[in-house]
Amino acid sequence: MHTRNVVPDTTTCNSLIDGLCKFGRISCVWVLIDEMGDRNQQPNVITYNILLDALFKNHRLDKAIELFSKMMSNMYTSMILIDGMCKVGRIKNVQETFWDLLIKGYCFNVSTYNVMINGPWWKTMVVCPML
Repeated sequence: MHTRNVVPDTTTCNSLIDGLCKFGRISCVWVLIDEMGDRNQQPNVITYNILLDALFKNHRLDKAIELFSKMMSNMYTSMILIDGMCKVGRIKNVQETFWDLLIKGYCFNVSTYNVMINGPWWKTMVVCPML
């Protein structure tokens, strides 16, 4: 694209990032995100959701949690985080994130509860007596 003076937009970059992540080339993703920044093109929530999911799938949990803490999240992003932490047994982190979402007033849906039920963390959860 550079040889033809075509500048990819965020949607195109997201497609490239998704492909790189699926092939496990996460180090190349960071280069692409840096290039986006050089063009004053900010990654969006979709960019970060793709990357967050890939970090969990490649067992880079600490990097995923670090990224999550720096970004503005939505319910979908939070579910990616909870799903990833459930799959690796980070029960305490799952509980903290779950209660944080409740406190912030997020409305859970069927997909949310499916992620929660599929994780082993709920067996050890202390239920709030007010619920």
